[in-house]
Amino acid sequence: MKLWKAVGKWAEKKYIFCFLAPAMIILTAFAAYITISLIYLSLCNWNVTNPSPVFTGLTNYVNIVKDPSFWKSLGRTFLYLICTVTGEVVLGFFVAYVFDKQISGMRFLRTLVLIPMAITPVVAGMFWKVMYNTSYGPVNYFLSLIGIKGPAWIASDKTAFWSVLIVNIWQWMPFSFLTITAGLHSISRDVYEAAQIDGAGKMKTLFYVTIPMMKQVLITLVLLRAIEAMKAYDLVYVMTSGGPGEATQLLPFYIYTKGFTWFDFGYAAAMSLILLVIANNLFKFFINKSGVNVFYE
Repeated sequence: MKLWKAVGKWAEKKYIFCFLAPAMIILTAFAAYITISLIYLSLCNWNVTNPSPVFTGLTNYVNIVKDPSFWKSLGRTFLYLICTVTGEVVLGFFVAYVFDKQISGMRFLRTLVLIPMAITPVVAGMFWKVMYNTSYGPVNYFLSLIGIKGPAWIASDKTAFWSVLIVNIWQWMPFSFLTITAGLHSISRDVYEAAQIDGAGKMKTLFYVTIPMMKQVLITLVLLRAIEAMKAYDLVYVMTSGGPGEATQLLPFYIYTKGFTWFDFGYAAAMSLILLVIANNLFKFFINKSGVNVFYE
C-alpha cells in the first residue's frame, strides 16, 4: 500500500512537471534571450548615427560613471524608494489598524479606501496634474480659503519631486492597507485575549504582539513595493516628464529618455543593466538581513 502511494505521488509530480514544462521552457528561453541581448547591447554603440550595433567594450559604462545626471537620477530613485515605501506601509498599517473593527459600515469604508488603487497610474497622474494646477487647481484653491498661497506644485524644482511622491503614496497605500488587513485578520483572537489577561494595554499589544506577528507580511509587502518603486516611470512621465529641469528625473525615466528620445540604445541598455544588478543585490541584502522567508511554500 505504501509503495502504491509512493508511485502515485511520483506519477502526480511527473504529470505536473509535464504540464508546466512547455511554459517554463518558453519563459526561460525568452528571459535568457532578453538578458543576453541586453548585455551585448550594453557593450555596443548603437544610436542614430550607427544604424547597427558597433561593439565598443566598456565604453558605455565608463561614460556612465562620468555622467552626473546618472548619479543624480540614481540617488533620487533611492530617495523615492525609501520615502514611498515608508509612507505606503506606515500609512497603510495605520489605516488598516484603525479599520480593523467589526462595526456597521466598515466594509463600505474599506471599499472607499481601495478606490485609488483601482485607477491606472496614467489617469491618476492626469487627475493630480489638474489638482496641482497653479491657476485653477482645487489644492491651491482650498489653501487660499485659509489664507495660504499654494506653490507651483509640479512646476517648481523645490516641490515637484515631493508632489509626485505624494501621489504615488496616495495611489498605492490601499495595496498596503489591503495586504495588512488580510494579515491582521489571520492573527488569532486568542492571542489578544491572552495579552489582555496578562495586563497588556493597546499600545503594548500593538508593539509586542501585533507587529511581531505581522513581520512576515510587512517584510513581503516592503519587498513588493520596493520592486515597484525601483521601476517608477508612468507617474513621472504623465505629471512632469522628468522636470522641471531634472527635479523628478528618476533613473527609469532617464533610461527611457536616453533610449527613446536621444536614441542612444547602447547607453540606455548599460544603465538598465546597472539598475538591474543594483536592485537584485539590494533586495538580496534586504532579504538576508531581515531574517524572514518571503517566499511561501
